[in-house]
Amino acid sequence: MSNDLNHQDRSIHWIHPALDFTEDTAFVGVQIPPATDNIAGEAVVVTSGGRVISWNADSFLDNNIIPVSNGQVFNGPVFLEPRWNLESIRDFQSGAASPATAEIFQNVRTYLQKYLGLRHPAEYDLVALWIMGTYLKPLFQCYPILFFNAPYESGKSRCLEVVSQLSLNGKWFGEITPAAFRRYAESKMTFCLDELKDAGLKNDSPLISIFLNAYNGAE
Repeated sequence: MSNDLNHQDRSIHWIHPALDFTEDTAFVGVQIPPATDNIAGEAVVVTSGGRVISWNADSFLDNNIIPVSNGQVFNGPVFLEPRWNLESIRDFQSGAASPATAEIFQNVRTYLQKYLGLRHPAEYDLVALWIMGTYLKPLFQCYPILFFNAPYESGKSRCLEVVSQLSLNGKWFGEITPAAFRRYAESKMTFCLDELKDAGLKNDSPLISIFLNAYNGAE
């Protein structure tokens, strides 16, 4: 195998393999669930053209991919949720029709209605669209933070748990430190933070700075 990144006609893709887009291709990192409980699942990158690329340096090189995060070359490790099963990936490769955006929206909204008790119908629309948008986040210059503000024991934790199950690499946290936040951010994770201490919400706190950077696409 040649180490020359220009040995193929295809252009070099400087992307974050967990989720990224070029002019004509989408790249989505996926953790494929193991076939049995005795082996680990495999991390791969699936492209919009149907290629499945193993998550390792040799495979990235063979496919003219240079993995980058925040402007720096990196090789992981990353956190990927098994959002896409192998059977569905194979259907996608074979050219099976993808569901329409409106159908996806309705399915997500129906799921939210089943498990959450939001006050207004428009709130289900908002949360469903926000969840769907996490899979397209690199295309946005800014992406809003979804904040559930309600009294104690009113269902905020349940909302976050459901959002974490549907969003891109969603993970629920009771608490998180700035250092842990930055480590997990390499995975293009959707952070679902439950109990933020008052100290973590002060204007000069490191977490506030990180949140603002994430909103502006810097994290």
